[in-house]
Amino acid sequence: MLTLAAVFWLATVVGTELWTAKAPAASPEPAGTSNQATTDVKADELLADAVEQFDRYSSVSARVRQQVDLFGQHLVGSGTYMQVRGAFGNNLTRFELKMQLQEKVSTMLEVCDGEFLWATRDLKNGDPVPEISKVDAARVLRAKPAAGQGSAAPRLALGGFSRLLLSLQQGFRFDAVAHDQIGDIAVYKLHGTWKPAQLVALLPAQKAAIEAGQGGDLEKLEPHVPDEVFVYLGAEDLFPYRVEFQRHGNTLLNCEVTELQLNLPLDMNLFHFDAGARELQTPDTTAQFLAQYGLVE
Repeated sequence: MLTLAAVFWLATVVGTELWTAKAPAASPEPAGTSNQATTDVKADELLADAVEQFDRYSSVSARVRQQVDLFGQHLVGSGTYMQVRGAFGNNLTRFELKMQLQEKVSTMLEVCDGEFLWATRDLKNGDPVPEISKVDAARVLRAKPAAGQGSAAPRLALGGFSRLLLSLQQGFRFDAVAHDQIGDIAVYKLHGTWKPAQLVALLPAQKAAIEAGQGGDLEKLEPHVPDEVFVYLGAEDLFPYRVEFQRHGNTLLNCEVTELQLNLPLDMNLFHFDAGARELQTPDTTAQFLAQYGLVE
């Protein structure tokens, strides 16, 4: 039985390896959507431009909403995400999230100060989790996917949205663009499917057929693995306002950004985690983190 600690941990993953369960129904389309295909731009070029654009932001501040159906448990979460450019091009991030499961609310705070990713979690169902843990950010960002593991993306607080976009670019082939709308924001809706190398990692028994260009039998994917992704990029700023992972047309995980503010001064103290007297007793969980995401040093 998957514990809430694992569910909560995985619900904050946004990347190319989401082990999420099939949702009971598809997410509604944004209000006022035209959803008409466009041929004047290419999806992969738009995403490449978005990756390049993100590196130009000196700061990012936004509210984040997530919905996920994971291993039979429905979670709804909301919180805040902040990012500033640190030394040597590394992003400093702060990600606070509250997730609701039935009538109980659990909380999480993750701060990446450029050296460590610090995490605190308050889970309301009694799951045993460290009060504070830390992960060596440099070791994780240097690590590579293990053989047969495909491409793994760390949690949002480690590397931020720029690493999210890069992981999507590495893991998925984007083949279609449509004009769409999220509220009053005009967006490009990009559709992506697994790249052959990633599909081989997920379906090793079909390696020959996939590499021969015959595709793979996606019905053979584990039931909790997505078969496609949709990325909604702002038409003006190319910011990823929404990312949806789907299986059979049903949304597994939906991460949406609102109240976005770019290039504004942020209090640098927000990106410092003070463990106080508990710092020396804080467990270093880097090895567990690498194993969880299929990474090797």
